[in-house]
Amino acid sequence: MIPRPKVAEGPSTQLPTEAGDVPPQWLARLEYLRKGLQDVQYQVVGAPDEEQADIPFTEGVMADELPMNCRTLAIAKYDYTTNPQEHLSRFENAALLHRYTDDIKC
Repeated sequence: MIPRPKVAEGPSTQLPTEAGDVPPQWLARLEYLRKGLQDVQYQVVGAPDEEQADIPFTEGVMADELPMNCRTLAIAKYDYTTNPQEHLSRFENAALLHRYTDDIKC
């Protein structure tokens, strides 16, 4: 069990306006709550496998099989000098041509 941090009693009427203004006891409480939530998630869905823990994709993305003829789209990396909407449109059109699913596009 995670030890509960001590928090000052009484109502707080002033909320911080900047990240640096957050009182240390609030940060300790937030970390306590985050760890508690993580514990509950592990109890409900199980802890992630060590192998899967570093993969930033959902299970749906990882489960979608690549087509036999799947290859990297011939689109240059975005270099911030052109319209990003046009770059995204080129990517979407190329993915549509290859019939890639949303999960594969990810």
